[in-house]
Amino acid sequence: MKKTDLLRILAGLVSTVAVMAALFYVFMFWNPYQIYNVNLLKWIPILICALSLGAAGYINRETPLLLLPVLFLPFAVFDLFKFFYLPFVLVLFAVGILTLAVTRPELSRSTKILATTSVATIFAVFLFSQPLRIETTTANPAAEGDLSVVNTIWDFTEQERRALPEHVLATPNGDDFHLKNLRGKTHLVTIWATWCGPCLAEKPDLERLKAEMADEESVGFLDLSIDEDKSAWKTYLDENDPKGPQVIARSPDETRRALNIGALPLHFIVDPDGQYRTFSSLKQAETALRDVDG
Repeated sequence: MKKTDLLRILAGLVSTVAVMAALFYVFMFWNPYQIYNVNLLKWIPILICALSLGAAGYINRETPLLLLPVLFLPFAVFDLFKFFYLPFVLVLFAVGILTLAVTRPELSRSTKILATTSVATIFAVFLFSQPLRIETTTANPAAEGDLSVVNTIWDFTEQERRALPEHVLATPNGDDFHLKNLRGKTHLVTIWATWCGPCLAEKPDLERLKAEMADEESVGFLDLSIDEDKSAWKTYLDENDPKGPQVIARSPDETRRALNIGALPLHFIVDPDGQYRTFSSLKQAETALRDVDG
């Protein structure tokens, strides 16, 4: 290995880490635009991957191809933010390889255009496949402190029907609950967490809906928590005694991936045959539930 190649690789690694650190800070910690549930949005690591490897690739545009895989070592940082898992990590590697291709002088212009278009397409698919919501804070005259309000910029997942996956959750007693068993009647599945302010704000209306439809034998309810802190979840159940079955994710990360959870709160209307539709607000889900029941 030539000294110049080694220096370029080291410079590329430093630039990759620097760009990743800066962008993760902007999105995950500073979050100036108050993007809601930012840690669940997959387009963010894709963007970070493209920009960081674009900088590293430009520095190493004259470096031999056999040395370029070293530039992927900083990808380990994605594991810190729960993005380093199969199959999504394959998407990140694909974006990285395509981005590096754009920087290579030996490739033709048409090849670079194709690589650029591919990266942009992958980014756009993930950008619009998850809801984008902005959280704003307003004064709350009914109580001390402020009230969080979540505004949806787009959500193209609603009304799309999907089959419930094979996924195992846990009851308060620690028993297995198989999500695929939600069949035979229409269910409203509410996905929430104790740390989610908008989720807690919907709880009174959800309990009202459960009470109003308690006599409807064709309708069932299930509250699914994705809390990491199971003791906080159990404390909430003990203090508030919500009606209906209560379950929690055994692994919140796996549940997010299995159910494509991009924001909270989230509501599923599950048909008797196990097909479900997604709704971002309880009001929308209630309307759909009453339409089915009516």
